[in-house]
Amino acid sequence: MTDQSIPRFLQYGADLAGASVGYAAEFFHKVPVGTGGPIAVGVASVVNEIAARFYSPRERVRISAATAIAAERVSAQLIAGVQPRSDGFFDNTVSRYCPGSELLEAVLLKARDSFEERKVRHLGIFYANLVFADYVSPQTAHLLLKQLERLSYRQLTLLAIVGSKGSLDVEALRSPNHAVPEMEALKREEMDLHSSDLGTMGLLLGVSSWIDELSTLGRAMYDLSGLEEIPESDKSALENVLQSLQISG
Repeated sequence: MTDQSIPRFLQYGADLAGASVGYAAEFFHKVPVGTGGPIAVGVASVVNEIAARFYSPRERVRISAATAIAAERVSAQLIAGVQPRSDGFFDNTVSRYCPGSELLEAVLLKARDSFEERKVRHLGIFYANLVFADYVSPQTAHLLLKQLERLSYRQLTLLAIVGSKGSLDVEALRSPNHAVPEMEALKREEMDLHSSDLGTMGLLLGVSSWIDELSTLGRAMYDLSGLEEIPESDKSALENVLQSLQISG
């Protein structure tokens, strides 16, 4: 593809996506022929349509950054020889908009509205991993994406801690009533990740009264969203808060 409008569009997200912008620009030129071609064409079609709409400057930055991160990750996997999913994710013979295109548009529009901009990277990673994750249907991907949109960055960090450690003791956090609003808010965020009723996320399981582990959907969210890439500094800061509760308790 020789269209230069996409590389220009990607430059808007340079401050959020960093080096991914340069690698993403090559995605449309250097992906392997065969399976990679339809992916590049499908992504380009959605990006061209999205880019033609009107956005505020900051919205354009977020969309561009998510696009760059997704394209760079997909390109790296294809060049490494990883096979994309083969379940019709990019098949537009039945409908002009295939499942892969629908999900990319959804991801980019959710990135547009991600005021917590640290989430933008994980939205891009989410889509890139979906391209190769045939164990997740488009329907389930839409469910997870809605949850990812709703989650705060602190909740993502909490999931990252649970995922990396295998489990987390939250007894001190579950204190009946914290005197500090910050701690009470964190408790509510943790409880919101559980599956005690239909209004909650179902991303964490309570394997005992006070021990959290990732649920099946929680593990899928962890893997698809690249939560293992959340900076250690962010995880450490939240872990320090949790440890301070245990000490004060």
